[in-house]
Amino acid sequence: MNKSNTDNVLSFMNHLKVKYNKRLSCNEATWYDVMSSDGWNLLIYQLVEAEKIDTEDFCVFINNIGKPLSQKCEFMLKGVPRDKAKWLEWRRIMLEKKGGGTMPEERDLRVIPGYMRGEDVKKVQTKLREIGFDLKVDSWYGQITEAAVKKFQELISLASNGIVDKNVREMLEQITVETFYPEVFQDIYESKNYSIEKIDNYLDIFAHPDLKGHGKYFKQAEEEIGIGIPAEWQLANGTAESSYKGGGIGSSPIAQKYHNLHGWGVPDSGITAEGRFTSFAECILYVPKEIKRLFLDPKNWRYHGDHIFGIEIYYSTACYNAVNKAYHYRKICKFLDMGIRYKVPEYMDNLIKELDKRYVRK
Repeated sequence: MNKSNTDNVLSFMNHLKVKYNKRLSCNEATWYDVMSSDGWNLLIYQLVEAEKIDTEDFCVFINNIGKPLSQKCEFMLKGVPRDKAKWLEWRRIMLEKKGGGTMPEERDLRVIPGYMRGEDVKKVQTKLREIGFDLKVDSWYGQITEAAVKKFQELISLASNGIVDKNVREMLEQITVETFYPEVFQDIYESKNYSIEKIDNYLDIFAHPDLKGHGKYFKQAEEEIGIGIPAEWQLANGTAESSYKGGGIGSSPIAQKYHNLHGWGVPDSGITAEGRFTSFAECILYVPKEIKRLFLDPKNWRYHGDHIFGIEIYYSTACYNAVNKAYHYRKICKFLDMGIRYKVPEYMDNLIKELDKRYVRK
């Protein structure tokens, strides 16, 4: 694209932002990078579909702006009317010819330029939200819905490709909150009262070595603020937020650099400055208090219930975080419920060091 076309695009983009931005919710159109053809297709497509773009602006786009941006844009197809009203009617007829006007149940849902829209998308979004995914039910199959579908597929052991095909649709129809992850809506204050010894045993096996012996702090955080957040939920939150490349809770770069186990105040959370702590103990004792103050106080505007789903609405940006943390919570509780089956004697550490001195490894 030459400089003249680029200048035209930038000018037209600024015009659209000023004129239409207040009319749109963030899910109806996202202001993509102006050089992204997919972004432009989505923007104009949705403005026209919602009948929010003036005929004059539509004509400017279709005759002058769209063509140099993307030959794939459906507005540029041969025979497409240049008049907005005629274009809407033309598209309705073309959809009916292709069988798309009725939004058939059997079509595979996926992210495409312009996005799929319809009752079938709404049905998928509604079901995903019912079982714990924080989705806006808007009938558009975009990146957020795709991310939720990928996580759902991963958790039920299907190929995580983000496509809602017959298999995914059947699984969604069969699954309920009770058969998926009921922990998402479980009372967050329901504690299993695990001992410090059990928590330490879990940390010894599944956490970064720096967290060895920190079970007492998780237990203290649970007990010192009255009805506190149970240690097992703290562990689940920390595991989801600070595990890195299989290293377990506390192994992520931000955890190692700032002793931040809970992703607290990282740039995408938006409610605090970046969370920096002098020690893991400080983080463990501080964050549960703040979670309770910000997300579990009925007087706070962020409050949406005493469960992980309610917390995650404002705690995180990923639509699947509540389900992901419920998954970790279940695994942690399963391990802790087994009890301490074995414990390596402390003298073994010293014995291994002595053996290393006496014998050469082949």
